[in-house]
Amino acid sequence: MSQKINLKEIERKAYTSYHQDGLWDLYLGLLLAVMSISDLLFGNIESTLWRYAMYAVVIGLVYLIFWAGKKFITVPRMGLVKFGPARKVRQKKTAAIITISVLAGVIAMVLLLAVKSDPSGWEAVLEGRGLFAAGLGVWIAFIFSLGAYFMNFARLYVYGVFFALGFSGAILLDSPIMFFVAGCLILLPGLVIFIRFLRDYPQPA
Repeated sequence: MSQKINLKEIERKAYTSYHQDGLWDLYLGLLLAVMSISDLLFGNIESTLWRYAMYAVVIGLVYLIFWAGKKFITVPRMGLVKFGPARKVRQKKTAAIITISVLAGVIAMVLLLAVKSDPSGWEAVLEGRGLFAAGLGVWIAFIFSLGAYFMNFARLYVYGVFFALGFSGAILLDSPIMFFVAGCLILLPGLVIFIRFLRDYPQPA
């Protein structure tokens, strides 16, 4: 019995250690930061289709950076681990939560941009923006809390609050500046963790 418990603990530590490279932190922080920058760069594009396409390209580039970091930085230093059936089920739940959260974020941003392009519709949102901002913030924090639980990733609880503040603040202030502020609050510790990871896990010859 003790052997099974030890194996589970080893597997849990191995799974958790994959979050200690700082790449998740950098990925989430960059997502918020580029949303702010993208709004400034592409917000004046008249074509809605082209504007959304540019947003999608930028978000895709951020994910590509995250994927490349895991493949070419983390895996060479830590190796590739194959987890047991229970952990694989947990990974599938995590993947589902992340997918839902990303889709929810994209839908929320598309709706905001669509409504904002219509002055009359945007005025209606601004009239009830306090309730809308609070509801969106609670939903984002809830999704991140689920992700933190299934990923054994405690920092996600805090980052969920930052994401919630970013989206809610952008609505309340009618400005993308809160995306940038919240993104920087995630990027700074992520950068520290990433540098520490590179120092503690040098790439083998």
